[in-house]
Amino acid sequence: MEDSVWTGTIEALRARVAGLDPVPAGVAISAATASLALALLAKVLAITGEKKSFSGDRARLAELLASARNESQTAARLGSEDIAAFRRFSASKTALAAREAIEIPINAAHAAVRGLHMCEEAAGLVAGLMVADVAAAAALLAGAVRAILTTVDVNVRQMGCGEEFLAQRSELESEALRCAESITEACRPRR
Repeated sequence: MEDSVWTGTIEALRARVAGLDPVPAGVAISAATASLALALLAKVLAITGEKKSFSGDRARLAELLASARNESQTAARLGSEDIAAFRRFSASKTALAAREAIEIPINAAHAAVRGLHMCEEAAGLVAGLMVADVAAAAALLAGAVRAILTTVDVNVRQMGCGEEFLAQRSELESEALRCAESITEACRPRR
């Protein structure tokens, strides 16, 4: 079975997820969600940069756009790597394979948190109805972080290793919550 969630149609992916193969599962789907959320953010930033009425720092906007696109690719790659890592762990049950099956999700959570930081900055640059898309991207990223970290918790417990990742895991969760609240507040309508 293939290790990528990016080939075929969305319907084919949904069928794979609903099937009996153990992967793709939570981390791969969450990483794919993070990748799509970052693509949405990139779209909003690109549209904002095309507007003549944009009076902000165009150079910073371009940097943020490039970062969102790069992080989207990183999240996509990590989703596929998670599938491959879980297959290796299932085949070998070695400590090295178990560690990799925990480290890749941690890296995916880092990518999503970096995306949340980008959304936080973008919330101050984007205007009009596109603010809703920044908030939507942030909500998807925050959900992806929570889902990935849930998998990390279970993997550490079930695989009997990876405790060294638990401090990072806690920091990622705290930072994701802080960013999500900040973005929600920044995007909330003022009365």
